[in-house]
Amino acid sequence: METTTETKLGVIAVVVFLGAGIWAVGSAHATYTQATMDEPVAVEATVHHVGVAEDVMYLDNGGTRQLYYPDVHYTYSYEGETYTSESVYRGTDVSMDTRSQARAVVSEYDAGEAVTATIDGADPDTAYLIDEYSPTMEYLLGASGVFLILAAAAVVRGLVRGVARTA
Repeated sequence: METTTETKLGVIAVVVFLGAGIWAVGSAHATYTQATMDEPVAVEATVHHVGVAEDVMYLDNGGTRQLYYPDVHYTYSYEGETYTSESVYRGTDVSMDTRSQARAVVSEYDAGEAVTATIDGADPDTAYLIDEYSPTMEYLLGASGVFLILAAAAVVRGLVRGVARTA
């Protein structure tokens, strides 16, 4: 079965759009995560509740997936105002596949304990306890780069073969 030029171009177009889409999602997430802290300020916070939150994700195939989140509620004061937060990680909530993973995170905290939280001095409502986040988006950015490189290689290869056939 011979592959036509239109089929090859279609495959290349799909790879380019897939790579560009993954790159766009990863870039948006990375930008959001970086933008969540314009002016980081360390403050003392008091933990009021520690636990593990659960959620169910519904999959396209009709199945479900159980997710677990570290659940830490704390209060802190900044410039005379008191704030409450539940954000453990910077940027977004990080889901875990097992309850034990989430428990391992919250085991670092006890109700009534004083901890250090980082807030955004420009927006004191934004706070977190742990300055790390899931590397998933970085992996997606890397994968999109691979897709785009493969697409570029296919285009160059097609152009070289086209020039060789006409010569």
